[in-house]
Amino acid sequence: MDPYLKDKVALVTGVSSGLGRGVAKAFAERGAKVVGIARRADKGAALGEEISAAGGSFTFKRCDIDDVAQCETVVAEILAAEGGVDILVNNAATSGERPVQRLEAMREVDWDSVLATNLRAAFTLSRLVLPPMQQRNSGVILNIASINARIAVANMAAYNASKAGLVHLSNTIAVENAGSGVRAIAILMGGVKSEMNTFVADEMARTLRGASWTRSAESRAAQDARSPSAEAYGRALALLCADDAALITGAVIALDGGATAGSIASHMIYLGASQ
Repeated sequence: MDPYLKDKVALVTGVSSGLGRGVAKAFAERGAKVVGIARRADKGAALGEEISAAGGSFTFKRCDIDDVAQCETVVAEILAAEGGVDILVNNAATSGERPVQRLEAMREVDWDSVLATNLRAAFTLSRLVLPPMQQRNSGVILNIASINARIAVANMAAYNASKAGLVHLSNTIAVENAGSGVRAIAILMGGVKSEMNTFVADEMARTLRGASWTRSAESRAAQDARSPSAEAYGRALALLCADDAALITGAVIALDGGATAGSIASHMIYLGASQ
């Protein structure tokens, strides 16, 4: 395997499961020194053992990214140990405790909790890593948005808004650093297998079918089989951090199986026409 991220320091948030875990593994396989942060220390430690056993470099730091002081401490520790951060992947996200609810029923606390994790934390970490990136004239920030940034999903106002905000956060970082070697890219993610996506899908189904509805094991297995692995998404994201991708900045890139291009709408149109 080509170690095209060799010795690059990559800070990845939300590594305890889902996409973050897959990104950490894929980046480490390509030679990056991965620093993963998450709230669940046991999951982070297990991932570290797995990556180390495969010959990769991984350091886990427990951090609640909603807490600005904790973010500042973690970044300061990385800068002291490594001298800089070459790649920041703002991946950690939440859909909230009540992910499916109409806007008028939403409480401010529900809105604030989603925006704090999904958008404000990405701002905080970007603000902290940008000065050393600018000093080196090199760096990549990947903000993991969602197809929800382009296609509003009913009853998910806070999540939709937070992911749309990540797109323009990326654009702003890109234009403020154009020509400097510091890049920012927004990713419209869709279809990745994760605990959060499973939870949201089940909550959506209960909204339609009743609170007592539960997904069968067969249905869950079929859904998992249709979803590409987190590692597959991680490999795609690693390509965007390679030196050969130096011209890619300010871009909004969809990793969604064609959803934002129209595959979901086409499926629904033809399904309706066949009935």
